Amino acid sequence: MFAQEEYDDQGRAPQSGGVVTSPNLEFVFGPYRLSESARLLLRDGVPVPLASRAFGLLAILLAGRGSIVSRDELLRRVWPGGPVHENNLAVQMSTLRRALGKARDGQPYIATVPGRGFQFVAPVGAEESRGAEPAERPGMGNIPLPANRLIGRSAVIAGAIAALHESRLVSLIGPSGIGKTRAALAVAFEIQEQFPDGAWLIDLAALREPGLIAAAIATTMGLPVGAEDVTRDGVARQLRSHVALLVLDNCEHLLDEAADLVAVLIETCPRLHVLATSHERLGLAPEQICPIETLGLPPPDEVVTAQSLPGFAACELFVERARALDRRFTVTEDGAPIVAEICRRLDGIPLAIELAASRQAILGLEQIRRGLDDRFRLLVGGESVVVARHVTLLGAHDWTWGLLAPEVQRTLARLSVFAGGFELAATAILADGRPNEIVDHVVLLVERSLLGVDHTEAGPRYRLLESTRAYAARRLEERGEAAAMQRDHAGYFATLFETAERGWETMSTSLWQANLLRELDNLRAALGWAFAPGGDLRLGRRLGTASMRFWHNARLVPEYRRWLDLAVADPAGEDDRLMARLWLAFARSVLGLARRAEAAERAIAFARAHADADTLGRGLALKGETLRRADDMAGAAAVLVEAMVLLSSVEAIKSCADVSQQLAVIRFHQGDLAASRALNADALARYRATGHDSGVIACLIRAANDQFAARQIAEAVSAITEALALSRRIRNNYLIELTLGNLASYEIARDNWQAAWHAGTEALPVAIQVDDQAGVATIVQTLAEIAAGIGAQESAASLLGYSEALFESEQEARDPAGSASHAALVAALEATLGPGTLATCRGIGAQWTADIVLAATARLMLPRAEG
Repeated sequence: MFAQEEYDDQGRAPQSGGVVTSPNLEFVFGPYRLSESARLLLRDGVPVPLASRAFGLLAILLAGRGSIVSRDELLRRVWPGGPVHENNLAVQMSTLRRALGKARDGQPYIATVPGRGFQFVAPVGAEESRGAEPAERPGMGNIPLPANRLIGRSAVIAGAIAALHESRLVSLIGPSGIGKTRAALAVAFEIQEQFPDGAWLIDLAALREPGLIAAAIATTMGLPVGAEDVTRDGVARQLRSHVALLVLDNCEHLLDEAADLVAVLIETCPRLHVLATSHERLGLAPEQICPIETLGLPPPDEVVTAQSLPGFAACELFVERARALDRRFTVTEDGAPIVAEICRRLDGIPLAIELAASRQAILGLEQIRRGLDDRFRLLVGGESVVVARHVTLLGAHDWTWGLLAPEVQRTLARLSVFAGGFELAATAILADGRPNEIVDHVVLLVERSLLGVDHTEAGPRYRLLESTRAYAARRLEERGEAAAMQRDHAGYFATLFETAERGWETMSTSLWQANLLRELDNLRAALGWAFAPGGDLRLGRRLGTASMRFWHNARLVPEYRRWLDLAVADPAGEDDRLMARLWLAFARSVLGLARRAEAAERAIAFARAHADADTLGRGLALKGETLRRADDMAGAAAVLVEAMVLLSSVEAIKSCADVSQQLAVIRFHQGDLAASRALNADALARYRATGHDSGVIACLIRAANDQFAARQIAEAVSAITEALALSRRIRNNYLIELTLGNLASYEIARDNWQAAWHAGTEALPVAIQVDDQAGVATIVQTLAEIAAGIGAQESAASLLGYSEALFESEQEARDPAGSASHAALVAALEATLGPGTLATCRGIGAQWTADIVLAATARLMLPRAEG
């Protein structure tokens, strides 16, 4: 990052052919004068902050006197130490152009010549050096050499340098531990040669009295001021003619006083630049802000490998710091995801990551991961700590907490109940009748970098970093308010999800889901509290029933079932309406036919007792589905007609569409294709009107089945392919499984064994993943048909045995088409294998597990497709 050592002892770029620079010349162009010997660029006599490499590029281009300098030469001259990506040249050239601005004619000083390089195109004069070497005082200043490589901050440093070109006051803003001091020192180190009177670090962290800031500047810089003149104005008079950079570090606890002093310095000292670090801005008119964000992290759903890990700055920092303390440390393929998780849980905060890395040699990665639940005890020490209070993560947060007024501390502690973020409306639970005060506190916490804010289409959303939230939660416990705030939090989100549930029937499903998806972490936190000892079981049940459709649309049904198991335990004393909705949610979330039917009956009984038409209609719709799956088509139709009457009375558009779709299936299996198509069209119209993609897919599947029954196989394949594409787009694994299973059956009818096998073997692991046992049984029977069709009769018989055992254990009836295919397959296998061998293979398959079935299908080799 720092290029100072890559120039010779006279400050000249190494010469290796091409353009030759001269330290005895000063170049003059427009309002600028460049002295290579002094390593100084002046604009109207005022130094221009410029990074070493940008300065080197400018010196080489000026020495070329209008000639074209190739990219290769610039890379070789300015980065002589080894290979470098050409992007580095582009970044430095962009920084240089931004610093110079445009010439009087409005044209840039530097032109890009495509395919050849760069050319300085403005008139340039050259003069012998005046001898007034501004850099004769190279030892001035107190910026230390960097102790180690600064990772993931090149954009911050380049941005701060660019900002110092445009303003003499720049502030680096961020929370404790984010790396403000390290970044400020890196900026100062990079450009210190541009300030003849030095770059000076003034650390305000230890100061407690506002009046001591001026004294700290005077003492650090050695200004000759008397005791009576160590004031803001006295220091300003001393610095009036200085060409210097002041790094005012840790301004947050003396913010007003620091701002007053900086305002006087900027007004009085025309050649002085100030780089400040703080939790919040100084609030002065000329101030430019450079926020410092957390280091780059792998996305939560990304699979991280040892090779990809260094591509994320937070992980790169962890590995480098851990290796500095233990040279034996290497990241294995098993260790890479653990490093990624550690860095994610530490929010990409450099201080926390360095402290965690310092424990690696003693504890190892797994123990560090486990220890993060008590991070403030774990994260102490570390050799790279710049600030004393950062020796522990707890100390850094204690410092920040101490700067807040008591009422703001209370608000921050209470905000810790929110997980994954919150909207301003949710803070009503904190207000104690003072909502405007809470809004003011939120604004202040954002300004002080303690709350992050994301601007979304739905409005601003606020979030605490995980470490800040953990610290605030400790403070909430100390205040004795944790249980009450968690109860209020759970109650707020129970109401929010109940309100959303009422709008589901008519609202676009994707929009409805998007509005709630951002509250997933809050929902989990509320459920976790409600079902824990000391929680509120009734609140948990309210949350569980109201969020049923959300979990299904998010394809998180296995997790949802775990919450439901807690909700249905010990239901004594609960009111009928809530129990009806609870058992309805349970019935919708289990795939086993017997358990689904039992839960639906319970929901119906409770709903009738409470005269709840909405829940009763939904319960009857589920009962109708279970009867249909059990091959009781007449009973199912009667129940579904009753459900349709009830659901129509409450204008449940999507639920009515579900009933129409179920009736379409029944009419199909009863041979009434015209009625099936009409009912399916009705369901499709309702689904399209309410933007319910999964319902649209179900109707496309139904339409494809109708076409297949009419022997319009090509049309059926086309329709099911459309349904599969939409299922993939919305990432609904259950529908992906259904469409792939149907596609396999259709391809069998076309004797397209390769395509059928591909679809079936893709569908099988998906069905296993979503725990659709009836779907697994159906798909394995289809794979058995394919195996028999290609001559692998023994494998086909074993697969058949597995499928039959699964249908029996699930008490699931095959649909008529499945029953016909099953009978034909048994007859074909008996003819080729004989009854004895068939029985043996079926028996073997009946003992298989899902893993064995997956392995068996993976071993089967299909013949190559012809043509």
